Amino acid sequence: MSQPEEMPEPAPPPRRGLGPFLIFGLVFAAPLFCWFTLLPGYSSQIRAGAFIYATVTILFGISRFAPT
Repeated sequence: MSQPEEMPEPAPPPRRGLGPFLIFGLVFAAPLFCWFTLLPGYSSQIRAGAFIYATVTILFGISRFAPT
């Protein structure tokens, strides 16, 4: 009886870098553009940085409208 052939490992998605349009979007509309880093290929450090920056910008924006 022959051995079943092993299935090859699927290739990992290609690594993506931050392009100029994504950087522009992250700087000026972080809460909206941080979701694009969830696409396959972005490292967890880029994702964490984008979401932390988005959180900070949201908190800063909320604090500006707080009553004094």
